[in-house]
Amino acid sequence: MQFEQIADGFAELGKISQASLLRNAVAAASDSELELIYGTADLGSLVDAVLQFRFQTETNSASDPRQHSSARTAWPEISDYASAECGTTGDSAFELEAALGVWLAAKGVWNVANRGCNEVVVIVGEGGNGSLACVAADIVLVTAEGIFRKDLMCSGNVEGARTKTVLARQDYLKTNQESIMATLSAMDTKIDVILADATKTEQNTETILATQL
Repeated sequence: MQFEQIADGFAELGKISQASLLRNAVAAASDSELELIYGTADLGSLVDAVLQFRFQTETNSASDPRQHSSARTAWPEISDYASAECGTTGDSAFELEAALGVWLAAKGVWNVANRGCNEVVVIVGEGGNGSLACVAADIVLVTAEGIFRKDLMCSGNVEGARTKTVLARQDYLKTNQESIMATLSAMDTKIDVILADATKTEQNTETILATQL
């Protein structure tokens, strides 16, 4: 079965302890028990969903400006207000959709496992489904739900950081209006000097050419 791939995917997303618990639970169950419980579960969809979410998080991490520069400027940036845990790109619609995909795929696996575990209870004649094979589905579901909830939380965090950035930039422009206007005026003066020099050079060139004719 594909539990090892799922565990690897969780580990690569930083869910190390959950991945270890999942591996241990699956390793302790017999092949026949796993087949009975998960035989009809779509584990492949969960593997694909985890891979897709990992791809989206890596893409967003690469586009986070804090990954490329540590320079601090006076101009307010979203990274000034975003949490370290969420970064500045946690509100990606693609990432949030991918996180939801992980949770839905895990929920599908859990639903199938729940029915399978109930069958095991009937066959064995016990009053509970404490099998580690059944626990594996719980670990998968709880981990996937944690991934989705964190991404949803980060979506709100980044949206709030974006709003704070806009307000901070407005305050910055108001506070530094005189300085900004002085800078723009100085730039205009420099441009005028450059244009005047260019005009003089053009006139000199025309004069030289005229004397040579």
